[in-house]
Amino acid sequence: MTAKTSVELIQEAAERIRNDPVKLKEFMRKVMGPPKRVLEGAEREHMLTVFKLIEPVRTTNNQRSFTDEYVHAGKMYDVHYFEGETVVEEYLDEES
Repeated sequence: MTAKTSVELIQEAAERIRNDPVKLKEFMRKVMGPPKRVLEGAEREHMLTVFKLIEPVRTTNNQRSFTDEYVHAGKMYDVHYFEGETVVEEYLDEES
């Protein structure tokens, strides 16, 4: 198979995905993971206080940062701890 043939096959597959909203959403979900939003301001500070009172359900560490995963009030959250920065993400419903 030549490089041109491979490129053409990839372009055709991409076009099929772009033209089908169901397939596009399924592909994006596989690549991007579940939809999330970053909490900011008072909401972020409130949730960080709540997380101090409960145990994370999972913790990961990749040497440059670590992540705690929490479940609170039926929602799932990730707290990413970077050097000098903490990011709080809330998982959204699939329909969001």
